[in-house]
Amino acid sequence: HIYAIQKHHGNFSDAAKDLYNQGYGDRVKSKVESIKTTLGKVTKEKIEKVNFPIEIYPEKMQSFLLECSETLGDIIDYTGSALLWLISLSVGNSFKIEVKNGWHEGGSVWIILVGKAGIGKTPSLNRIVAPLKQVNQREFKKYLKEYNEWKQFDDLSAKEKGGAEGPPKPRNSQFISTDITVEALIQLHQESDNAVGVYKDELSGWIKDMNKYRDGSDLEFWLSAWAGESVVLNRVTRDSNFIDKPCLPVLGGIQPSVFDSFYTEENKDNGFMDRMLLAFPDFQVSYWNEKEICKNDIRWYNETMVSFFNYIKNSIYRDENGDIMSHLLTWSKDAKKEWIKIFNEITSKQISDEENEYLKSMYPKQIGYIARFSMLLHVFNSFFDESIPKFEVQKKSVLDAKKLSDYFVGSAKKVRFDSVESKEVSATLKGDTTAEKIANAYKSDPEVNRTKLAEKLGVSRMTVHRAIKKIEENE
Repeated sequence: HIYAIQKHHGNFSDAAKDLYNQGYGDRVKSKVESIKTTLGKVTKEKIEKVNFPIEIYPEKMQSFLLECSETLGDIIDYTGSALLWLISLSVGNSFKIEVKNGWHEGGSVWIILVGKAGIGKTPSLNRIVAPLKQVNQREFKKYLKEYNEWKQFDDLSAKEKGGAEGPPKPRNSQFISTDITVEALIQLHQESDNAVGVYKDELSGWIKDMNKYRDGSDLEFWLSAWAGESVVLNRVTRDSNFIDKPCLPVLGGIQPSVFDSFYTEENKDNGFMDRMLLAFPDFQVSYWNEKEICKNDIRWYNETMVSFFNYIKNSIYRDENGDIMSHLLTWSKDAKKEWIKIFNEITSKQISDEENEYLKSMYPKQIGYIARFSMLLHVFNSFFDESIPKFEVQKKSVLDAKKLSDYFVGSAKKVRFDSVESKEVSATLKGDTTAEKIANAYKSDPEVNRTKLAEKLGVSRMTVHRAIKKIEENE
């Protein structure tokens, strides 16, 4: 079990406390500007800035994420989100939570890491996903070897086979895919039926291809898959066009400007965008430092996540037909009270005349996500702590799930504000020269975002600051 792996690891707590004091983890919240839309006019309001709540994870896992941030410059919003995806992929169809009779939630999550190129999305992702990527590669190599052996025998004539049965056709147990085509995912999910994770550095192609086909769109497939409903792809002519229990967690990055181009009213109205969990930290890069991550800590993390994956794999229950029968988790008495409280709070926001209309469509999906987060965090934390009841979700998991939801909703607000602000700045860029464009932007809004303006004009922030200073001096 996990405790044997942890013996060599030592105690992270002092380092974790020090990093928390520096502003990581459950940090003091500061104020940032967001948007609300009233009668078609965009006005600004103050909202709280959110940071990824790593305290939802076991203490040793928190410490590892903090250590990666301090020594390697990994962004906690990205590593914490990637870890959630890894948990979702591992759990797959093997566990579900019974919210109430007739309402079961699985654990599939769609996580989009929003950020400019070069800020460290890919290294942060790869570090966290590495353990299961290695398992996935071994599984695929094993499959290729067994498939070639099977194919060689299958191609023999009856005389050459000499009555021998030969090896059975191998099963492809690959469970992570970078191929976003629905046909490929269906074929793979037929064999890796617990879950198939979609993992790509850049997800723009996934969103762009959503309605690539007129007949039977990808969008319909993905909306059904997110809900865990059985899917049939009619345009696939072969037999493997059906998934009974789809579980397709998605993880990848996208640049803010690219994401904004896909944010259409159609995608908002059909609920596709509301299913995305967005992580959008402030831009941050680090200078070189001489601090080194402990190799034993990397080994501990890799072994821990592989152990968790295997623990779930070995706990899968199948019926007489070989189909996965999910273990159903229920609420503890205190957890159910907390769930009802959260459910009603979100419902009140949905029907409130004061609530941001942009957010209202997100809330129903967040209710489902909070149930999913509760289940995933419970399964993960109970793996670390055997004293936690295995099949009864505790109050702490529900409270932590709400923290996660608050973080992703806050990030969605931030992405939306960035989009609106970007469009507002673009609308002011009138004139033939850079100086004229800066002057018009400043005239339109003296508080114009200097960084956004410099980005749109392709100049340095200093150029914008100097131009505006000159304007102000001449007023």
